[in-house]
Amino acid sequence: ERNTGGNDTPWVVHSTTWGAQTFTPVITHYIGSVKVHGYIVGTAGTMTVSIRAVDGSSQPTGPDLASGTTNANTITTSASGEWREITFGTAYEITAGTKYAIVMRTTGADVNNCFKWSIETGSPTYPGGQSEASTDSGSSWTGYDYDLDFAEYGHVAKSSIMKHHTNMGGNLQVYSTSAANKAIQCIHHSSSSMYSNGR
Repeated sequence: ERNTGGNDTPWVVHSTTWGAQTFTPVITHYIGSVKVHGYIVGTAGTMTVSIRAVDGSSQPTGPDLASGTTNANTITTSASGEWREITFGTAYEITAGTKYAIVMRTTGADVNNCFKWSIETGSPTYPGGQSEASTDSGSSWTGYDYDLDFAEYGHVAKSSIMKHHTNMGGNLQVYSTSAANKAIQCIHHSSSSMYSNGR
């Protein structure tokens, strides 16, 4: 998922004023990193970007499901901005059709020491979510019909059977997959195969 059309007045993000963009993946996958676009003012400090669930009002809620940091002081100060990728410590599986939030905060103290996140306010083009703002360090949120610039990256878990693992006797065999090396039962049925994972 991504939105890359933001060129309007950017949103300020610092230690108490947080920003978020909700999004809805079209396929189930493991999200491993997020790119955001913008520039810094003053000393922005450490930027944290995380994934959170959303509540019934489509606003961020609960703890971080995945998170990563970057030294925001190394981001450009040019108003044209740059893309910065934040890699998560552990990839997190997100489900197709379920809305999530990309949440950002920095350790910068105020509007003179912050990250300015590029936003599209005219005609939002991303249909799967919207921007969210918090002025109390994420305790409460207000949604806006705008879209912040973001791009999320990850991988799809492999579900295809890769190799024979062991015989279990009779026609029942166990195969392992490349995804977490988990066993999958396979029942051989006549000349074709009927797999318990639906394949």
